[in-house]
Amino acid sequence: MTKRSVAIILAAAIVVGLLAALIAVGGEPFAERVAERIYPDLQRPFDSEAPPTPTSLPASSEIRTVIGGKGEGLSCSLEPWMERLFFSRDQQHEAPLSLQIRQACAFHDYCYRHGDATYGYQQVDCDFMLQQYAYRLCRQISQREESHNKCMSRARRVLLGVRVGGGQPEAGRSTFFEFDPMPHRADDYVVGRLVSLPEKQPVVGSSGKAFLRQSLVTYAIKRGTVQPRLLTWDPCRGDNAPCTLWDNPLSPKEFPNRAIPTPPHVVSDAGRDRVLAMVRDEIDNTGVRVVEYPVPPGNSLGTVDPPIDHDASINLLHTPGSGIEILSVSHRGTNGAIQVARDTWRDNGHNVSFISVKQQKDRYRILQIEPIVGRFQERGQEDILLIRRGLDSRGERYQEAVRGYVASLDQPASQRELRIELPEGSEPAGPVKLPDGRDGLISVVAKKNQDTGQPETILEVRDVMHCDEDGSCGAPTPIDTRLPASWIRMPVQVLPSRELPESDLLFFSRVVCRKANDQERLIDCADIPAPEHPTEVVIEFFYSRLTGGSDQTQPRFQLLPVGDGSCRIPLEQQLQAQRKNNDDRLLVRKIKRALIDKTDREKPEKVNPYVFREFARRWSNSQVIPGRIFDRDGTNTPADVLDVAMIFKGDPGFSLLLRGEQRTAPKTYRLAAFSPGYMYCE
Repeated sequence: MTKRSVAIILAAAIVVGLLAALIAVGGEPFAERVAERIYPDLQRPFDSEAPPTPTSLPASSEIRTVIGGKGEGLSCSLEPWMERLFFSRDQQHEAPLSLQIRQACAFHDYCYRHGDATYGYQQVDCDFMLQQYAYRLCRQISQREESHNKCMSRARRVLLGVRVGGGQPEAGRSTFFEFDPMPHRADDYVVGRLVSLPEKQPVVGSSGKAFLRQSLVTYAIKRGTVQPRLLTWDPCRGDNAPCTLWDNPLSPKEFPNRAIPTPPHVVSDAGRDRVLAMVRDEIDNTGVRVVEYPVPPGNSLGTVDPPIDHDASINLLHTPGSGIEILSVSHRGTNGAIQVARDTWRDNGHNVSFISVKQQKDRYRILQIEPIVGRFQERGQEDILLIRRGLDSRGERYQEAVRGYVASLDQPASQRELRIELPEGSEPAGPVKLPDGRDGLISVVAKKNQDTGQPETILEVRDVMHCDEDGSCGAPTPIDTRLPASWIRMPVQVLPSRELPESDLLFFSRVVCRKANDQERLIDCADIPAPEHPTEVVIEFFYSRLTGGSDQTQPRFQLLPVGDGSCRIPLEQQLQAQRKNNDDRLLVRKIKRALIDKTDREKPEKVNPYVFREFARRWSNSQVIPGRIFDRDGTNTPADVLDVAMIFKGDPGFSLLLRGEQRTAPKTYRLAAFSPGYMYCE
């Protein structure tokens, strides 16, 4: 027997011994004492407000939904044995703890997978919020004053359990996805938005040959201020004259009322895009005001009056066609109901109406999943779908099924309660168009291929109104995309098809790398260990149309390829292009300062590997926005050709704009470069 084998056996014996000791002394009291020692600084919130519900923020009014989470599902990362060991006393007469605190766990999952790239959240931020939010959820369930100490202890043990038995954030693998409805712990980050122009505008320097239908605007949110920047491009004029980004930042503006700076939505109001944010003053205050972000050359933050407060923990910005509308969902409605308040602002003033959705018990669970607006019952009628995980007060089958409550926004009496088969592994889900013009739900799931052992991308489409004889609804229709799971590390985005209005487009993107000693293989940029470094970043796009029909028993769907594109960035050329233009930006200088030895900062053999690794990481962290950015009036270009903007993480001045062009093959398109000269698109 080798020394290594002996060491492994000894380590296993020690672990088993420790577990036996835990059980012998009583797992829960031991875990409680350990958690008190390790996490003593949980501060009691002096309010009873619920924690935020994870959201999804599309970057344009055309994008229907953005599906993040990397296809890995949403759940509490507590092993069943650990939950029984750490929380045995708590669960004698309650739903499983993993269900009670699931809202905090889902936020924590998103935070580990997307928090760093999007908001700059580190593991300590994610863990701190998990502890705070678990406490807040406990107080939603146990509102008596004597439950305070119980909730403090439980929150600490939740964090201990996740740190001991749960997952860890993947270093360098965070991707951009906006999930936090009020990022009160984020202090320095940038989001991009596509805003439709009132009339087409020529691209600078294009001699009238290229026109934009949408502006690309970034908003830098830092220390309570917002700084808008309009990004435009001077087209390339040859291999030796790289394209120029005209980056025109305006002066930062202080956020109104010292409220939590919140990233905006883009909504279409009577054909005009408006950039609006729903803002709360603090997490303990349910009052909401609408703040209007400027679109350059404008540079003032305005408010839409009056502010509203319906004691609601969830607020959705909805576009009724003209005007703006907020749907406020409160789990503290009267007579055991969930209350949906509908505030509408139009030219003739402000109006409010209410929808009551019957739901007698465990109303806090309605906050775990953000309600979804869609045309679920009839194609001409908008509904709100409220989802509560678990089928009864004890949470029966909570890992596999949910209770769904569908209510018409225009006919509140038109409501249905459904039992929907939606496993935790299939979350999040977003709206997608079905063949008959109604909406269903679509999930993106990474599943291991039994033949290759590698994870692949599976789509699941559910018609929530399609119910079996046993009363279960929304049986999934799986679609094998044949795409590796690396295609869903970045969020999947859903846009309407204009060629076939009864279908939607699904847009996928990924960033991979090549390294010096392996130019043939595309690999995850984070898989290149130091001292090796990437030499080239490859950005790939793929989008398909979801179509199908149905028979009498089950809907049928297929994914038809529409467009694809691939652009490569030689990192040496990217670095040299900046130097050639006498534009050694702050980002490169910051990377140089990371070198401990100051004398190394002027040595290319020392600097370049650091710069290349950081460039690759930031490309992987960048925000991707598909849309119909360029004007194509008077051309024969089909309506489903998509353009792409990519906001470079940490410096919008490196951002890219890609113009979609039709290929010779029918119904397939390619994304062509309209960006820096060091980028090569195929």
